[in-house]
Amino acid sequence: FRMLLDTGANNVALFSSELPKGFLQVSMRSGANGGTALEGLQPQSITIGGARFGEQTIDVLENSPLALKKIDGLIGPAALGITRLELDWEHKRIRWGRER
Repeated sequence: FRMLLDTGANNVALFSSELPKGFLQVSMRSGANGGTALEGLQPQSITIGGARFGEQTIDVLENSPLALKKIDGLIGPAALGITRLELDWEHKRIRWGRER
């Protein structure tokens, strides 16, 4: 999935319009950034690059706003236990540190 790193979010969320059919497990609850999650996924193991973040609850939001049409969802570093981010623009890399 193509995810937007949202440092203001404390959840992981996917937009329903970007998910394959049959991918959802239905459950209503509050979503990322105060929005309403229409459905939710069973906890999923998340891997970014070579780093595994274990099982995470993933909210499913209605549809992406027009400004985010090429984005499948949002990922908040806090949801993954990330406490430090380093953006290396020259080498196009992101480095992070996690709570232990």
